[in-house]
Formats: sequence, structure tokens, C-alpha cells
Amino acid sequence: MKLAALLALALALPSPAREESAAPSGLSERLTALAEEGGGVVGVAVVDVATGGAAGHAAEERFPMASTYKLPIALAVLHRVDEGAFLLSERVEVEREDLLGGGMETLLHRWKPGLTVTVKELLDLMVTESDNVATEVLFRRLGGPPAVAARLKELGIAGIDVSRTEHELAADASGAKLPKGGVTKETLGKLLRAVPAKERQAAGLRFEKDPRDTATPSAMASLLVRFSKGELLSKESTELLRDALRRCKTGDRRIRALLPPGTPVFDKTGTAGRSANDVGLVRLPDGRELAVAIFVKSSPKPQEAREKAIAAIARAAYEGFVNPRAASAITRRRSRSV
Repeated sequence: MKLAALLALALALPSPAREESAAPSGLSERLTALAEEGGGVVGVAVVDVATGGAAGHAAEERFPMASTYKLPIALAVLHRVDEGAFLLSERVEVEREDLLGGGMETLLHRWKPGLTVTVKELLDLMVTESDNVATEVLFRRLGGPPAVAARLKELGIAGIDVSRTEHELAADASGAKLPKGGVTKETLGKLLRAVPAKERQAAGLRFEKDPRDTATPSAMASLLVRFSKGELLSKESTELLRDALRRCKTGDRRIRALLPPGTPVFDKTGTAGRSANDVGLVRLPDGRELAVAIFVKSSPKPQEAREKAIAAIARAAYEGFVNPRAASAITRRRSRSV
């Protein structure tokens, strides 16, 4: 368990008193125990936005972000809106080369030549439905992944990498080679289907070890803390993105699943190969917010098991910060039974 970065983050964040910035006793140990249920490697970072109290497991390990990388993309888009470079009402054409599967595929089903969609709707579909077509269109409007990487660098976020488009990610994960000049959905499909099974498996293993388009849980939690505090965007843009994250349609079996009914959650999921992720903010009964980043990679277990582990970890984090004494007692009982 590597908590050095989490402790540094806790010390860097303002807190009313030193003792309040400490993590609830035993919470990191409880998260470590629950992480075993996800299979493979599980990374967790949880930070109390108000006090800086932090807990986690494998928080400095790098994990493929999958579609959680749409959160930094959304932040980059809205930053350009705040600068006046983009308008939410601006209509952008969805080109044939933007088309590919993934997410709930609303734009893929709607597409016809000449289709235009506003920046606001593209952003909403990317976040709430994890729409890959919307992501490609916004990437093109931004200037590609380098534009997102530049914004992360401006923010001083070193543990999050955005390097490839959705097309490039799909090709690399499957071992296909993209031709120069872009591909259509049909062309990409043919390329992916042509990859032999052994090469596809080898490509998947290489993809899991590739440092590109990865994040550490601690870096993602830090980004979420700053977003929660309103440090990254204007008030209007912050609320717009919060609303989209609150309406995320792909996360009901992850962070939200075991929390008390009605708990406000603002999250973005990610799924690819043997990975399953969920990152976001969880509001506690007293109004505090937890920044929660949970990543699973290289897991031989089925998707259902990975999601159950994410849900259990989120519930433990919630209980740990709502009722630290009870969470500590649970950890002590479990340690005595081992």
C-alpha cells in the first residue's frame, strides 16, 4: 500500500485542525481488504474535500482510465468555454470519420451526413452516456488529446495522461493498425475483426501496461477535490458539469450502488478489457464531499465482481467518513478474526 502521495495531498489541503485532516482510523486497511474482491490490481484514493483527510490503497499505481478520461476532456472543453473560445450553443458537424461504437451510442444511431450538434449536447452525451462519437467530435474541436494534456499541465496535474483518441485506443487495445488519414466505423470494424485471437490477447496485455491514457487514483482524486472547490472552472461551468455527472447513466452498479438511497453522487465510469473504473464526488449527510477514485485493472474476474468491489469500497469510504468510530470498530473486529 502506497499512501505517501495521499498523505502529501492531505497536508497540502487546508484543514481546520491537524487532527481533522487525518484519515479515519483503519479505513485504509479496510479498503485494502475490500480491494482483493476486485481481482487483478485495485487502486483507491478517497479525500475529504473539506478537511483533506485521505485514505486509499495502491493510490500511486497507474491504471488505464478507459472512459474516465472523459472527465479531464470535459474540463478542458469547459475551460475553453470560460475563456470565450467556444460557445455552448456552437454547432459542430459530426463527420463520418468520428463514428465508432462505445457508450450508449446515441449519436451513432442519429447520424446522417451533415448532422450538427451543439457543444453543450456533445458534452452532455460524452459525460452522461459515455458517447464515444461525442468524444471524437470534441477532441477534433479542441485540437486533439494534446490540448487536454496541455490543460492538465497548466493545472499542475502530473498523474493523469491523455494521449490518444477513442479510435486510437480501440485499435491499440486490439492490436490493429490505423491507416493514415482516419477511418470510418466500418473500416475500423474490419481492421479489428482481422486481428488474430493470439495477437488480440497480446495487444490487450500490452495495453494494460501502456502508461498512456492512465491515471493514478491520487491524481484523479486531487483533480476532483479542485473541481469540488470550484478552482478549475467558472461557477456556471462547474454547475453544468456537476449536473451532467449527477445524471451519469452508466454508474448505477458502481459507486452509487450501495450508498444510502438519495445520496448525491457526481461520477464518471470507465470500462475496457479487464478494467472497470468509477471516479467522482459523493456528498455526505452533513454536506461535505468525498473525492473518490476507484480503478480496477488486469482482473480475471467477471465484470459483475469488479463492479461489486467498486460498490463495496465506495460504501466503506462513505461509512468511514460519516462514522469513523464505527468503521474503526469493524476493522478491529476483522483484524482479530484473522
